[in-house]
Amino acid sequence: MAAVKMKLAQHRQQLSRRSIWILLCVVLTQLLASLNATAQSTPAGADQAAMTPLTERVSLAKPDDFPSVWYDHGCPNCGIVLVGEITRKLNHKVARIDKVVFVSQTRTANWYRCGVQTDVCGTKSEFTADFNNKSGSCEGKTSCYLWRFSTDASPATDVIDVTYLPKR
Repeated sequence: MAAVKMKLAQHRQQLSRRSIWILLCVVLTQLLASLNATAQSTPAGADQAAMTPLTERVSLAKPDDFPSVWYDHGCPNCGIVLVGEITRKLNHKVARIDKVVFVSQTRTANWYRCGVQTDVCGTKSEFTADFNNKSGSCEGKTSCYLWRFSTDASPATDVIDVTYLPKR
């Protein structure tokens, strides 16, 4: 009788181990199926697409988009230095600016690109990373300003292409 009880106890242990293995296999199968469904519902490259730079063409018009002004520069041919924020015109917040390119200009004869057509503004380029005329390029930064010099009050417009990485 003792031998039968011992055999029965061993059989229960074996059943218990098998049950645990079966249960573990079922759980792992469900977990893998869930992970596979999640991977299929997320489009391939979705994270990569979010990291793709955008290029936007923006226009800045004098006087509305150039609120910052310094008077009496470049005397004896005195004029005004105007600064407009390019990034304020973009459709998305900026994580990083990759490239800023001057495209075109509609202007009077007295509308000049700072750092390109005149040195009166004290900038090294027509684009700076901030309101400081010595701050340098916008590339790699989150903001960008356009600098212009004018000797009259006539309207003028600049068109700029900005390639940037939008904030997520």
